[in-house]
Amino acid sequence: MTLSKKQKMISLMVEFSPGQMRTGKSGLDGRHLNMSKGGKRKGAGRPALPDDKKKVAINVKLPPDLIAWMDEQDQSRAVLIERAVREKYGVHPAD
Repeated sequence: MTLSKKQKMISLMVEFSPGQMRTGKSGLDGRHLNMSKGGKRKGAGRPALPDDKKKVAINVKLPPDLIAWMDEQDQSRAVLIERAVREKYGVHPAD
């Protein structure tokens, strides 16, 4: 009986304890699990924004009642603040 690739992987995984799988150490004859890992790959992920489109983190002090109100809303604090400033002062994003 020949095993499929998936069946071979499952049978290999059963040989190891969860801790051994996490570290990649088998403890049996020095073998290691060869599990694929994530990481940086060419063409992977979302394209980077140009510098003039990136948002910049700042610290803002606001009264507790405003913070409590913002936390009750569906949008994030950042979205609420950005929207309020743009509407109040008529600031539009550059194209």
